[in-house]
Amino acid sequence: MRRLILLLVLIHIYSCNGSTENANSRELNPIENETPKSIIIQPLGKIPSAYISYIQKELYRLNKYVVVENSTPLPTSCFYKTRNRYRADSLIKFLQKRATKDQIIVGITIKDISHTKGKIEDYGIMGLGFVNGNSCIASSFRLASNNRMEQLLKLVLHEIGHTEGLRHCEIRSCFMRDCGGKNHWDEETGFCKNCKGVLTKKAWSFSNK
Repeated sequence: MRRLILLLVLIHIYSCNGSTENANSRELNPIENETPKSIIIQPLGKIPSAYISYIQKELYRLNKYVVVENSTPLPTSCFYKTRNRYRADSLIKFLQKRATKDQIIVGITIKDISHTKGKIEDYGIMGLGFVNGNSCIASSFRLASNNRMEQLLKLVLHEIGHTEGLRHCEIRSCFMRDCGGKNHWDEETGFCKNCKGVLTKKAWSFSNK
């Protein structure tokens, strides 16, 4: 009987030690086995195929779950005829219905887009994304003509960053810098350490960057 009791005690101690070790491992590696949200690239209207291929390739270096949808026409319900633009907030509402909670959908267009800013009802912008949303929009219309493709990628990353919970950053070289109505993309070189840390916790990979 004593041997049986001793054996049961040893089994209990071993089991407790094993559980503690596993819990600590999970705590030290909180994103192990996690997968990032899928990124859905949705071309809106006619867009150079080189733009989409380049953005897909670069996003894939950060997130292995990138899908390109077939181009779909810009919805006429989002068109603001007075200024010959598309309303970015309306486009986001159009896009968010196409994404699940585990997806981020980014609409890309070459058309001009706008949004209400303060007392300005129709303010021209390059892109729009809401913090912790599931959709965003990026337009190449206001980007530099000599390196538009590279600037468009940075813009896409900026807007996706918002959907992943990032707010504007004060570091001038960070992709999350507030543009303030100006084109600063050539001054931005990547996500800063803090912004990169947030994305890493969401299972983004920067090993190839």
